Amino acid sequence: TSNQGCTDTVRKKIVVQDRPTAIPTLKDTTLCFNGGNNAFSFGSNSTSPSNNIVGYRWTFDSKSSPDTSILKEPTVSFKTAGNKTNQLIIEDANGCFDTATITAYVLLNPIAKISLVPSFSYSQCFRGNQFNFESSSTKVDSIVDLTWSYGPTNDYTATSPNNNPTKDNKSQVIYNKVGVYSVKLVVRDTNGCIDSVITAVTVKDHPKVLLTSDFSNSQCVNRN
Repeated sequence: TSNQGCTDTVRKKIVVQDRPTAIPTLKDTTLCFNGGNNAFSFGSNSTSPSNNIVGYRWTFDSKSSPDTSILKEPTVSFKTAGNKTNQLIIEDANGCFDTATITAYVLLNPIAKISLVPSFSYSQCFRGNQFNFESSSTKVDSIVDLTWSYGPTNDYTATSPNNNPTKDNKSQVIYNKVGVYSVKLVVRDTNGCIDSVITAVTVKDHPKVLLTSDFSNSQCVNRN
C-alpha cells in the first residue's frame, strides 16, 4: 500500500527442501588399542530426498590420525584408549546439511610381563640350571589365556604345576644346551586384546681346569 492508498500484490513460490539424514557407521565399534595401531573403518548410510549427497565432513575425537576427513569411508587410528565421539556432517545437492555423531570404543591391552624367581637368575651355569618363570602381566583378573615359548623344543625340558608349561602361569625350565634363549609370553584378555613380551636368558658353559707342570710328564722316582 502506497501513501496514496494504492495497492499491489506479488506472489513468489518458495520451495522448502527436506534436509538429508546423516547416518554414520562403523565396521567395528570396539577395537583394542594395540599401541595406537588400531584402525577404525568409518562409513555412511546417510540418505537425502535428492538421492545425491555431495559432501562429507568428518571430525574425529582428539588424538586421532587423521583428525578430519572429507572421504565417505575414512580409516582412523586413535592414539589413546577410551570412548571416542566422532562427528559427521553431510551436504546434499540442494545445499541442505545434517549432522550426527558416532562413538568408537578403544580398549586398553593387557601388559605382558615375565618374572624370574629369583630375579637375578637370568644367567645361570649349565650344570644345575633351572629357570623359574612366572607371568606377572597386568589385568590379571581379566587375562583368560597365555602362551609361553622357551626356545627350540629339543633344547629344554619344561614342567609346571598343572602339567601344561606352555599355558600355566608358572613354569620351571631346564636347558640341555649352552646358549642364549629367547623366552616369549603372549597374553589375551576377555576382550580379545593381546600383548607379548620377549626376554633373554643365558646358559653359560663351565670353565675348564687345565693341569700343567714345569717338568716332563715322565720323571725319576727319586727326583719327582
